[in-house]
Amino acid sequence: MSWSEEAVGRHIAAIKSRAKSKEELKLQGYTLAQLCLKAKLYSPAIGYLSEYLSMKSDDYKAHKLLGEVYKCKDETERALVAYKRSLYFKKDQPDVVISIGELYCERDDVSENELKEWIEHVKKYHQNHPVIAKLKGKLVANSNNAGDELVLEIIGGMEEGSEDPLVLMKLAERFLDQGCLNESYGLFKRFRYNKTNRNKVELMRLFMDYLEKLLGLLSTDKGLLILYVSISLLETIIEIFNIEMMNEHKHKTTGQKLIQYLIKYDHILYKVLSLSSTADVRKLLTQAMEEVLGELQSHCYFLLSQYFFSFCSPNKFELGVACLLATLKTPPLNIELFNELPQSQYDEMDRWYHKGGARLSTAGE
Repeated sequence: MSWSEEAVGRHIAAIKSRAKSKEELKLQGYTLAQLCLKAKLYSPAIGYLSEYLSMKSDDYKAHKLLGEVYKCKDETERALVAYKRSLYFKKDQPDVVISIGELYCERDDVSENELKEWIEHVKKYHQNHPVIAKLKGKLVANSNNAGDELVLEIIGGMEEGSEDPLVLMKLAERFLDQGCLNESYGLFKRFRYNKTNRNKVELMRLFMDYLEKLLGLLSTDKGLLILYVSISLLETIIEIFNIEMMNEHKHKTTGQKLIQYLIKYDHILYKVLSLSSTADVRKLLTQAMEEVLGELQSHCYFLLSQYFFSFCSPNKFELGVACLLATLKTPPLNIELFNELPQSQYDEMDRWYHKGGARLSTAGE
């Protein structure tokens, strides 16, 4: 719970008035810094902690608090130094180890050895903590040669069902960047989407990034393979959208990201459909592929209509209807349409939003 500056100021003044000497006041620095942190007074907090540490340089709690303050200020390097200093004086601090791991995820200039080291540190306390997946993903994405050992470990974890899907997609993307299309496809083919994964929206983003890279390679001699993987991915993503839309009905937490990714999905899908009409790609498409692409576009517009009917104010009702009536040849929706529309002049809009919207939204099923 945050405190007001006035409340913190009163507490600090009371503590200072009771101090009988400068040394005693310095020894109150830890308490004063805690108060400052509650009011987000970061600079005074650092000052009080510096004075306190000049008297008690080996207090691990003070170094930890200093790390928290620097973390709040987005001063990653200083936060890391303070957290590591805290660990130096007291090694058994799982929360500090995880905080360091999270900070390494935010840095760009992290060596392969550092990432591996902190993956192992976090594993000592939490075998399946989400920060491990982030660190592994960073290791896979940033390193030109993460080593066969890492690849085998990730694939082994995938087969056991213990590896985070985010790491698997990072590895597949790395293979793709290195021109190893067969290896990338092999990993994707063995990949199984874990419905209990806690990062479904982030996984969706990785899928779409991967898709865009795949489409950039469509003119290569492996066009059929790329098309096959692209369509498989499009199907997987639409399944995630279905799950997330149901979650959104319950929790109302990821709606803004959902609509952004739906728009992006619509544009990627339209790009695939446009490419499929060219002579080079046309000869690669099977009838089944064409039918799947058509169904996916219909499903995409149907999900967009559900979003407008369920999660927007009534003045988005017209967009919901437009999505339902969109034909398979309709260009991708203009992103400007997703800005707030003027308030509708129709008096019965509220009634239709609740009754007609539900009836229309099920008509496409």
